[in-house]
Amino acid sequence: MKATENFKQDVTLESILHLFFSEPSFYLNGKEIKSLDELDLNSTIVNCIYTDYLGNLTLELREEEQTTEELGVLLLELPEPRFLKYYFLYHDNESSEYDIIPTDNVWVIEKLAFKLTRKEAEQFPQFKFVPLKELEG
Repeated sequence: MKATENFKQDVTLESILHLFFSEPSFYLNGKEIKSLDELDLNSTIVNCIYTDYLGNLTLELREEEQTTEELGVLLLELPEPRFLKYYFLYHDNESSEYDIIPTDNVWVIEKLAFKLTRKEAEQFPQFKFVPLKELEG
């Protein structure tokens, strides 16, 4: 966590919800959630708080208990020569559109890529499923 960020790492969602004047967008494991009703607010951890280019507040969350299913991203494998090292699948939750984003930076993939399980990845056979822990910087 960077020194410029002004919230404590691993703060629970319950402890900060009262701070917001308007309802922010919530993403749990990379997927937007519309309701907090099914979440245990005391075991839901806030990974990141940021505003998008329109000024909308967004909270990235994770549940304290780790899922047994491994999350990963989808990469498009292109032949050499390539302009950049990675081409990953991005999903815009507001427009429900998909896009391919090129990058050399693993951090960009970890923050922006569409995250899914190996089972969910089967619906995208044109991409290679790569578990998050196997991404190389």
